Amino acid sequence: MGKSTEDSKLIIRGRKISNADIGEVRTLIELNGKQGRTHISRRLAEQWQWKQANGRLKERACRSILQELSRRGLIQLPVVKSSVPRKEARSLERVELDTTAIRGSIGELLPLRIEAVKGHESARMWRHVMRRYHYLGYQVLVGRNTRHLVYSRERLVAALGWQSAVDHLFCRDFMIGWDSQERRRYLDTVSNNSRFLIMPWVEVKHVASQVLSQSIRQLQSDWAEKYDSRLWFLETFVDPSRFRGTCYRAANWIKIGNTKGYRKEYKGFRYHGESKEVYFYVLEPRARQEIKQDKREPLLTREYLLSNRPEPLERERRNAVIVRAPEWSPEVEPGFELSQSDVGKLAEELEVYHRLFEEGFKRVEQKDLSMCYLQGLLSTLDRKSMEP
Repeated sequence: MGKSTEDSKLIIRGRKISNADIGEVRTLIELNGKQGRTHISRRLAEQWQWKQANGRLKERACRSILQELSRRGLIQLPVVKSSVPRKEARSLERVELDTTAIRGSIGELLPLRIEAVKGHESARMWRHVMRRYHYLGYQVLVGRNTRHLVYSRERLVAALGWQSAVDHLFCRDFMIGWDSQERRRYLDTVSNNSRFLIMPWVEVKHVASQVLSQSIRQLQSDWAEKYDSRLWFLETFVDPSRFRGTCYRAANWIKIGNTKGYRKEYKGFRYHGESKEVYFYVLEPRARQEIKQDKREPLLTREYLLSNRPEPLERERRNAVIVRAPEWSPEVEPGFELSQSDVGKLAEELEVYHRLFEEGFKRVEQKDLSMCYLQGLLSTLDRKSMEP
């Protein structure tokens, strides 16, 4: 491993990685390689004493660092141990559930019991219902998080998941009024409702808004106990092609805008065009005064939020680049072949091009633009560039 990196340039998961750090990682791999990547990432987090706000080691962040260092050729990780058996075992988890229909009025369903997921059995139940009944399926929650199961007389009626807020969200940041430095400092006061599921056998009107309202009260208590910190805001995304957001509005959430239609990927964002509605809930109206350390700042009341929402998202994209991929066939033209030497030269040129514009590729538009350009070159179009 002869490669090294400049200390000031390599930052992964918000942490500066020095040559000394890379040396530590290589030593860990040499001593612990046979025990697998998970063990190495855990040992690395312990060695760096890199912890979350709740005191837990940042093992997942360390795994990301290891993967990125490996991708750059700075370290050589041991071969990945197959995780298929574990995934298959989880997909076949047997969970006993009464799925007979629940009908009647909301009054007959009350009182609801909201249970935080803590033990193995409740975690298995939460995974099972999300995997089987939620349209997005099951996924590990990000950062700070808590999960709830909601019962009515021992019958499961709902399940919710709360996790760390997204880093950048224009309409939310606009409403709170914080700058980038304030956002970094106070982002942990926001939680994202990433999963909300009413069981399909529950046929009771107004149950969703009732579950939301009660879950919020439980969330505040659970969050304070788990992380020793208060929540000031809640956010969630609603897919308008599937839902109308009625239960959120009924529970006093406010629609404040739309997402820009990007999906987070490993090294940036990709535009997919499926904008989601953003709903917002204020737990502490005085939060802006606390953030700004100024009592003259407005209270974030419902009236204030409704009268100060940003303009609809459609206008935000009027100057955006429109990418249209040409029709093309990724096959070599008849009678034209590339030798091994030609392919090697082409690969070298592409590598030089990529390194030259590497910083630019971090922008969300560049991946699509580059693909469009390459497809244009390989197509039969007379004109080898495309414009919006």
